Amino acid sequence: FFFAYSREVLMSRQVVRVHFIDKSCKAFSIDQSTTAATLRDMVVDRIGLKEDACFALFEKKDEWERCLEPDEKPADLQLQWEKEKAERKKSESEPLFVFKKKIFLKDDDREMEDPIAKDLIFKQVLLLFSL
Repeated sequence: FFFAYSREVLMSRQVVRVHFIDKSCKAFSIDQSTTAATLRDMVVDRIGLKEDACFALFEKKDEWERCLEPDEKPADLQLQWEKEKAERKKSESEPLFVFKKKIFLKDDDREMEDPIAKDLIFKQVLLLFSL
């Protein structure tokens, strides 16, 4: 029984890539029930981010992007992307998940004490000014 269950669980897992502003990315193993909030927490843990309150996962399609709702399922979005693949023009880039700062607040001083948060914010600001 245990072996059958483990095999089912392993077969239902998939890899999702989360991209960062600096064009790097990290791969995560998720299943159909993994929520955006859970994936976001996995990213936070993997990169060692301590001050994470204003960071979020975004869905990016070409020049369009939106912040994922906490209860959305990244696996469902990837399935939707696969279905839309035939309709996508060759000039359009593949959709992807991006991890970045969601809101900039006046009192974000604690984030500047976290070297990981500081680096992520710095790269995001540089990208904004280079557009």
